[in-house]
Amino acid sequence: MEEKTIHHRRKGPDRLLILINVLILISFFIVFLIIIIVLLPETSQQLLDYRKLDASYGENWKSSLLQYALYLMILQVLISVAGLIIRSARHKRRTDRYPASLITLGILSLIGVVLFIVL
Repeated sequence: MEEKTIHHRRKGPDRLLILINVLILISFFIVFLIIIIVLLPETSQQLLDYRKLDASYGENWKSSLLQYALYLMILQVLISVAGLIIRSARHKRRTDRYPASLITLGILSLIGVVLFIVL
């Protein structure tokens, strides 16, 4: 029995696939920033002890940082959706797959946005 070999015209990653990979890298960087923001110390005194700084911060510095985390999560959801839309335009072969990292990070960010709004 002879096996059929499939010849594809695509030779390697083109600009859109490179763009999707860049979006995935940006997504991981944003998740890293969100984790850093969320794990910061609770009070400004803890921050001063941790960093040994003499500067004082306002009472609401943690809530303002969490607000930035919310904006980053919204940006993360938008990047994930944009990457999936780009990938769906390229989804022509049966062997084409959607990036699991974009789907996972998008879902986690969407859950984070919902939890932030609800809580």
